[in-house]
Amino acid sequence: MTVIAKKYYTVTEAADLLGLTTQRVRQLIQTGQIVAEKAHDRLWIVAVRELERFQNVDRPAGVHVDKRR
Repeated sequence: MTVIAKKYYTVTEAADLLGLTTQRVRQLIQTGQIVAEKAHDRLWIVAVRELERFQNVDRPAGVHVDKRR
């Protein structure tokens, strides 16, 4: 039996692999930080290469802003 490597992941699968929420992955897609393709009416898919690229991008640590002021 031959194992076929997966070339695309759903948003849910991508979120699991990246350790993010699906909402955050959708935000990243919307802002263009992750490139995705619309496979169906409500289904977005992300290429394996795109996930690898995103994981290897150096990003500054987040800055905490106190909104209670």
